[in-house]
Amino acid sequence: MSDQTDEDDPLPEGALGHLRVLDFTALIQGPMATQILGDLGADVIKFERHDGEWSRHWGIGNGRTHDELDSFLAFNRNKRSVAVDLKDPATRDRILALGQHADSGTRTFRW
Repeated sequence: MSDQTDEDDPLPEGALGHLRVLDFTALIQGPMATQILGDLGADVIKFERHDGEWSRHWGIGNGRTHDELDSFLAFNRNKRSVAVDLKDPATRDRILALGQHADSGTRTFRW
């Protein structure tokens, strides 16, 4: 995980280009909601378990493109993604620091 700040990273264009969203979602509902925000220009940062979100490994129809499940790609476009271990105190501290520069956070599951 990098220590980038808003000044290091230009905002994407679009109606929501001024927003940063921290995405802790899985399944379909949460990723679809944050995908729409990303489609509208929000800077969506997706946090996944260290072994990846389950939909990377199991999906609708199990079709694949470039070794990624199509359903994962469909619901997670326009996002930056990072695998994290939330049990690590240093990682939690960095996410909390990043949260100081975020406009919204979303979650749909427990780790």
